[in-house]
Amino acid sequence: MRTSERGGFTLIELLIATGLVAILSAALVLIVNPAELLRQTRDSTRLADLNSIDKALKLYELDILGGSFGTSSVVYVSIPDSDPSCANLGLAPPPPPYVYGCAPTSTHRNVTGNGWIPVDLTQISAGSPLSVLPVDPTNDPASGLYYTYIAGSWELNAALESQKYQGELSGDNGTDLLLYEVGSDLALAPPRSTSSAGVSVSSINPSSGVNNTSTNISTVTGQGFLSGATVKLTKTGQSDVTGSGFTVSNATTINGGSFNLNGAATGTWNVRVINTDNTSGTLSNGFTVNAPAGPPPTVSSTNPSSRGQGATSVNIAVNGSNFTNPATTTVSGTGVTVNNT
Repeated sequence: MRTSERGGFTLIELLIATGLVAILSAALVLIVNPAELLRQTRDSTRLADLNSIDKALKLYELDILGGSFGTSSVVYVSIPDSDPSCANLGLAPPPPPYVYGCAPTSTHRNVTGNGWIPVDLTQISAGSPLSVLPVDPTNDPASGLYYTYIAGSWELNAALESQKYQGELSGDNGTDLLLYEVGSDLALAPPRSTSSAGVSVSSINPSSGVNNTSTNISTVTGQGFLSGATVKLTKTGQSDVTGSGFTVSNATTINGGSFNLNGAATGTWNVRVINTDNTSGTLSNGFTVNAPAGPPPTVSSTNPSSRGQGATSVNIAVNGSNFTNPATTTVSGTGVTVNNT
């Protein structure tokens, strides 16, 4: 009687097993991190919303010659507010000459020109492609998650929150690496903080340097950082030390820069981050400038250079160079003369 032995898996079995592992891994991600799944869902909605608005505006541009797209110095916000300038939302002020524009709750989703986007899409000969104006799924000033629109041509943007869609921020051909941008001119909108809480600085690493060289900084952390932000050291009565080479990685992290500390006053300095929209945050006394360490001390002689064995309370003068006050003197066997009497 013959028996057969299998030495391994067939190709089909391996493919099936690999597929099952992939399915189970995806299911595990959804189970372990449901919050990320919700963020992805909201971001997917944001991408679809902005692209649908962009298509509607393109139809309007083609169909309505000389149509109005709004005022070019107004940043229109998707969050409703009873104040036309969005004064009740607590948003960080935009850089001059821009101002905010908001529509009230009763009309902010209208497509008739009195919604949060001031374009009358019903003028399109085929009718408005949108029944209502989309708004951000969160649409909250405290989170920084809302849509903005600026005219002349136009630009729409949104903040994204999931890890999955972060690549969209750099792949949209826009000028702001912290926002997803679509429109006919992606250089229109001024940068905006992704947090209404404004700018704050929580740490800098390293947090000290010496005043005879440049000090490389690995990270500055905080919130509300915008692309192009400047990092400075400030101290009352002293000229600011402006950093160079810093890059804003995201709204909470600035990487890779340096400070030229040559001649800077010793002591604690404030760390200040200034955005391109002139909003800023400061970490008080967050950085320390130290004097460079001097050359090591050198001992040339002692006086007296010897005493009898068992002598006590001996006053000895130590001579040499590069001593600082205070200094500590220790004596070991080397250099000590013992007279046997």
